[in-house]
Amino acid sequence: MTETTAQSGPMLAADGTPLKASLARALRRQKLRALMLIAPLLLFILLTFIAPIADMLFRSVENGIVPRTLPQTVQALETWTPASGEIPGEEVFAALAADLKVAVDAKTHTQVGSRLNYENPGISSLFRTTGRKVDRLDDGNYKEQFLKIDKGWGDLEIWRTIKRFSGGYTP
Repeated sequence: MTETTAQSGPMLAADGTPLKASLARALRRQKLRALMLIAPLLLFILLTFIAPIADMLFRSVENGIVPRTLPQTVQALETWTPASGEIPGEEVFAALAADLKVAVDAKTHTQVGSRLNYENPGISSLFRTTGRKVDRLDDGNYKEQFLKIDKGWGDLEIWRTIKRFSGGYTP
């Protein structure tokens, strides 16, 4: 005769823990081991592919060169409205003179000119020409002195371009 025993609870593993819990623990360990094996590859892909692409995407909209190089001019241009049809006033030219003197010393005036040249051809040479002569400007009457250096400073489109790219990100 065979004896039949009635099971009164969950099936137990050899160590006495419920079989369901023991199986879940074993599966969790397998998954963790698999994750640890692919972690270096995942880290490599993140560092060599994803991070440079994200950096490039950010740099495609970041445009801080104008506000970094010409901070006083950007601030002075906030009150100027391009729709007025007139170039900015004396205070903007005074701010530009102060900013350009600093930029020439730091050799960054050509960088801002190159960046703005993408949007409006001719600005690069305008900044280079003015950069060479900005140290010789007299105090006061900056607008007239800038126009004497280069007639381009009287072009309304030049000022619209500078104002349009005065933000930290491209419009």
